[in-house]
Amino acid sequence: MEDSCDGPVTLNKEVKFIVFRSSLQQLLRWCHCPSCGCVDFTHTSKNIGTLLLVTVCCGSCYKKSTWQSQPYIGPYPAGNILLSASLLFAGATATTFLRVLTHMNIASISGRTFFRHQSSILQPEVQRVWKKEQMELFAVLMTEDRKLVLGGDGRADSPGHSAKYGTYTALELPSNVIIDIQQVQSTECGGSYHMELEGLRRSVAAVEEEGLSIGTIITDRHRQIAKWIRTELPEVQHLYDIWHVAKGISRKLESLAKQKECDAIKPWIRSVVNHLYWSAVSTESGHGDLVAEKWMSVINHIQNVHEGHGDLYPSCSHAALETRADQKSGFNRVQK
Repeated sequence: MEDSCDGPVTLNKEVKFIVFRSSLQQLLRWCHCPSCGCVDFTHTSKNIGTLLLVTVCCGSCYKKSTWQSQPYIGPYPAGNILLSASLLFAGATATTFLRVLTHMNIASISGRTFFRHQSSILQPEVQRVWKKEQMELFAVLMTEDRKLVLGGDGRADSPGHSAKYGTYTALELPSNVIIDIQQVQSTECGGSYHMELEGLRRSVAAVEEEGLSIGTIITDRHRQIAKWIRTELPEVQHLYDIWHVAKGISRKLESLAKQKECDAIKPWIRSVVNHLYWSAVSTESGHGDLVAEKWMSVINHIQNVHEGHGDLYPSCSHAALETRADQKSGFNRVQK
């Protein structure tokens, strides 16, 4: 099969096939000695992982020639490296996938080889590419001459307070790009509960080392992080991510709605959560008191009271609502 692109294709883009040994032996019967053209020859084969190496010995001139099923990447067969890379980048479980190949009796690498490739070749290369792109990103942000708006959150390898490793990711929101990733081990910071704070510290340090200034940090409601930003970064504005706040309120309302005397809350849960989102989104940054009054107005709103919420937000922003009496009489009071 010829490739439609001009020039050679990269090895990872090149099409590969599963070839049975019997079909390959049939193909070898059609071959001849590259030196004298004799068809009387013997061949031996061995495999190195996914690589098949065939040695042909001519029965006339006794010269030997070698054929290999794939090219090399440095000292490694390309198929072995590409298989390890595909497993790592796809997030697949190496043990399970290699067992699938074993059941099909497909020549493949071992689990030990995969982990050796991962530690000695793939991970260092991933880190090199990431550092290169991160430095390019820092250079672009330096030219914009503005303070950064960072959104950060941590992710652990298990729930609760028993995680051993955690990853903290910092996103530069106006650019919508990941600006830093930190991996933290629980033994480095005195326990899994402190991993998220340690990840934020490292991300902030990495950004500031490049001469960039942080104006706003958006996180979840982690109390240690709130205190650390308040004491160590007093000039930085700290905001809570609305998604985390809404999730907490939704869980509390759902728990409360399970009580027999509070089942009337259940139909209102989605509307209350949406109102929280609207309170934050509809208000300009820096007007926290107005956000609070909009949010607290939901108490009046669900009682069909739409005025007298507060000094900053005296009445609801929606048009007049249609009542049940209006529905029965056919009179629509909604303002167009």
